[in-house]
Amino acid sequence: MVKNKKSASVLHYGKNTTLCRNPVIAVLMKNEKFLAYCCVAAISFLWGTTFLGIKIGVEDFPGFLLAGIRQAAAGLIVILVCVARGVKWPGWKTTLKLSGLGILIIGMGNGPVTWAEEHVESGMAAIVCALVPIWISLFSVMLLQQRSPGWKQVAGLLIGFSGIVLVFSDSLGQFANPGYLWGVIFTAIGTFCWGLGSVLSRRNPPKTDLFFGAGIQMAAAGFVLIAVHAFTGKEFDFAQVGWKSWTALGYLILFGSIIAFYCYLYAFSKLPPVLVSVYAYINPLVAVALGALWLQEPLSWRVIAGTLVTVGGVYLVSRSSAPKKEPAGNIAAEATQT
Repeated sequence: MVKNKKSASVLHYGKNTTLCRNPVIAVLMKNEKFLAYCCVAAISFLWGTTFLGIKIGVEDFPGFLLAGIRQAAAGLIVILVCVARGVKWPGWKTTLKLSGLGILIIGMGNGPVTWAEEHVESGMAAIVCALVPIWISLFSVMLLQQRSPGWKQVAGLLIGFSGIVLVFSDSLGQFANPGYLWGVIFTAIGTFCWGLGSVLSRRNPPKTDLFFGAGIQMAAAGFVLIAVHAFTGKEFDFAQVGWKSWTALGYLILFGSIIAFYCYLYAFSKLPPVLVSVYAYINPLVAVALGALWLQEPLSWRVIAGTLVTVGGVYLVSRSSAPKKEPAGNIAAEATQT
């Protein structure tokens, strides 16, 4: 008598693998690049919405505390889910490595951006975050020993960034405000750390379950950010938090951290860093649209023109980063691999 084996697909992260026994997921994962592109689309939208969520949250929460609770809660939830699934703890050396990456990518990346939105508009935070692809492209050449970006990639990066600048050109005069200026500086620091950490994570990926690793990174970053808030000595009373800020926090935990960060890690493990980084151009466009609908931010011809310019830059980056089309036989062979 022969026992039937349940079909399983394998999820790779570094040299480690995780079995996936859901038949629907297994079919999707036969084309890992397609799933990776879907993940890029997801983070392009979800992280665009988080700028609005953060802005609503910091109306009642201090920035570092909001970021800390968000990441710590999301990380603990992910860890508990993984433990319930029977995923083994990766070991203390790997845990420390993941924690360090989490503190760099999330703690020093998302923390300053969240604090900055106490002082700057969500749209301005989004435009500064467009620096991420530039940092990732630079660090990829320096640390991953990749060939220098081609002229199309460079042109796409410059065009995309110019479009985002055009979108918010009406607000540039606010740099004269010291609080606004420091907010932009902190956001720039956050993008630098996020880009550096992202490339370092690809250079020597930890050997662990993808989702478990994300949980450890978020939890480590969250507790550090809570400690940073405590160090600032800023007084805070949870009783003063309204339902809108609580709702924003819940959204940030579920969609901004758990779902989006999982998609980000998966996409980054399958696609070129510069290609994944195009989400940073789309995020501000989503932020602009939500700002106009939710916060009644004005729309002008500069916003419309900047949107078109930015999309053109995204197209150049994605086209120049994508691999050449392979023969149909090779594609079919990859589709049957497990």
